[in-house]
Amino acid sequence: MPEFPLPPCGRSNNQVAAQQYKEVVKMLARCDRAVKLAGPVAVEVTIYRPRRFGPPVAYLPELIAAMQGVFFDRSDQLVELRACLAYDRHRPRVEVAVRAAADQTEVLPGAHAQTSY
Repeated sequence: MPEFPLPPCGRSNNQVAAQQYKEVVKMLARCDRAVKLAGPVAVEVTIYRPRRFGPPVAYLPELIAAMQGVFFDRSDQLVELRACLAYDRHRPRVEVAVRAAADQTEVLPGAHAQTSY
């Protein structure tokens, strides 16, 4: 399972930091001999944060952007995303598992899940 440092998330609005993170993900994925998948992709993420501060979902956009082009070509290939949160103040990181997803029924553009409040 590939392991990456925490993404910059809201800590840095800097494009340079985002680009550097993408390069780190690409390099570490190559070391793990990651394979780029075609077709629907499922991703499981475990985020190990150093402390309980801020929303954990803030890490996901940068992480997914960094994974694109390394594990899959286009973000619309991502059909399943599972994220878990854990705390490790001594070694914050992100662990990622990427696999080919089972065939999903196609959702038409503009169709959204109905939510009742």
